[in-house]
Amino acid sequence: MAKQSIAEDVLTLKYVPLKTLSRWSRNSKRHDIPAIIKSLERYGFADPVKYDPALNKGNGGIVEGNGRDEALKTMFNQNPKKPPRGIVAQNGDWMVPVLFGVDAKSEAAAEAYGIDHNAITMLGGGYDLGDMMRMYEDQTASMLLGLQQVNELPVSVNADDLDALLDAEREKLSESEETLRPKTMLRILVSVPAALALDVQEHIEALKAMPGVEVDVSGN
Repeated sequence: MAKQSIAEDVLTLKYVPLKTLSRWSRNSKRHDIPAIIKSLERYGFADPVKYDPALNKGNGGIVEGNGRDEALKTMFNQNPKKPPRGIVAQNGDWMVPVLFGVDAKSEAAAEAYGIDHNAITMLGGGYDLGDMMRMYEDQTASMLLGLQQVNELPVSVNADDLDALLDAEREKLSESEETLRPKTMLRILVSVPAALALDVQEHIEALKAMPGVEVDVSGN
C-alpha cells in the first residue's frame, strides 16, 4: 500500500482496497480467526485497522488490526459478494476503513506500539509478562530484547520481567540441548559359567538398571 502524505499528528480515516493492505510481517501475535469472523458477522467492522509507514523496513504495514485483516481476506475468499457491515464492496474488491497519521518515529517504535496495543489492555487485570506472552509466538522474546537494546521497550513490558523471561528461555534451551546431547554408554561384558547364571542374575539386573550402562551377558 502506498504511503500517505498526511500531517504527522492528525488521524485521518480513509477507505482503501483490501488487496492493497500489507500486514506487519514480524507480528507474532496469535489470532483466533474463526472467532474474529463470527464477531465481524455479528457486529460489523466497527474497529478500523491502523497503518504505519515505518513497519516492514519502511515499506509500511498494519500496526494494529492484523487479525482483522486476515479475517476479512478469509471472508472475501469465501464469499466476495457478502462483506460485513462497515466494509464496502467495490470494483471486485472490499474497501476497508484504515487510520493514517500519528506515525511512529522508527520501525522499532512502531513495533513497540503494536505490542502495546494488544498487551496493555491486560495490565489492569494483574497479568504478568508470562501471561501476556501466551498471546504471542516464541520469537517475540527475541523481538522484545531487540527493542530493549534500542530503548524502545513497550510500555506494557517491565525490564525486570523481561530479564526473568529471557533467563527462563535460556534455561529451557539449555535443558533442550542436554536432552539432545548424545549420552556416553558404559558397556559391561559379563561372562559366567552357566551353572552360576541364576546365582548372579540379581546383580546383572541391577547393572542393567543403571543409567548409561549396557550389559552384555554370555555364559560358558
